[in-house]
Amino acid sequence: MTDDRDFLAPTAELTGTVGDDVLTVHRLSEGKPVCGASGKVTEWQRAATCPACLETDEN
Repeated sequence: MTDDRDFLAPTAELTGTVGDDVLTVHRLSEGKPVCGASGKVTEWQRAATCPACLETDEN
């Protein structure tokens, strides 16, 4: 059985959007996008969608 928390926070990874672009979700490291995107970061718990961030392996 799935816990409601899994639906509310589907990823343990810290992610966020930058500026007005709320569709591209970046992986964050120390509060900044891994790909180097600049702008005001809004943190989310959503799966990353930025191709440049996805290419960067942080493990």
